[in-house]
Amino acid sequence: MLIEVADNVYGKGSIDYDRKVTVSSISNFLEEPFADLPWNEDTKLKDVLFVENKEKFDKLIKKKLPTLVLFYAPWCGHCKNIRPIYGEVASDRKGETILAAVDMNTAKGKIIGEKYHITGFPTLYYFDKGEDLYPYGGPRTKVSVWAENVFTSVEHLTEKTFEHYIKKNNKVLVVFHANWCKHSQNLQPIIEKVAEQMKGESMKIVAVDGAAHNTIVKKYKVDGYPKLYFFENGKKAYEVFARKVHDIIFWAKNPKKPQLPEKSWDLKNTNVVVLNK
Repeated sequence: MLIEVADNVYGKGSIDYDRKVTVSSISNFLEEPFADLPWNEDTKLKDVLFVENKEKFDKLIKKKLPTLVLFYAPWCGHCKNIRPIYGEVASDRKGETILAAVDMNTAKGKIIGEKYHITGFPTLYYFDKGEDLYPYGGPRTKVSVWAENVFTSVEHLTEKTFEHYIKKNNKVLVVFHANWCKHSQNLQPIIEKVAEQMKGESMKIVAVDGAAHNTIVKKYKVDGYPKLYFFENGKKAYEVFARKVHDIIFWAKNPKKPQLPEKSWDLKNTNVVVLNK
């Protein structure tokens, strides 16, 4: 419907009313008739769950489905760019992943964001069963928002769950990775295949985002990514160097300490001069 408005800046004219027909929506429209359509009234974002307070947020992230949360500010240019992309992804992933959004321009939104030290917009966090696992830092394209470099079929451990898990399970292969690391990204599909084929076995395959859980990284002296460490009876035993599906599974079914990879020529005590540097 068309509404006649008079504005000190834009003058008189008519504008198409494209919002919900509710008291609050009409009231907000009359206060700022030329403002952008509010995110929570945009039909293109119909599958995005807007979280208005901390109580609802805490319940949301404990749901069984993995959840991606966008912390945004309506005035932010980068947020406006990701807005249609986020709506498309929410529709594409409906029933598989919850895509939620928190308006950091509101007092209640700021309370939610305080815990996660949100200082810039947009900021995206990936949650699974109540744990904030992956602060997403990649490009904001339709593909990369949902196809993040996370091990989707592999259980992730955090600083809260790590020690309990490795003590509870006698044999655990831990993959330390970082989302920005290309080698970690290349290893992801391999580890997922290993985890699928190892279901039901005594060896557990898990992952830790080293960039997000620095305390674990420091304790176990993880000096690069990706790193595969075998934990036995709650203690770190040794590093595993296999990087192919068959090799990792072969080792996992009979976990013996592997030989160290052969040193490259330039690291050996030899009279040969290496000219590749």
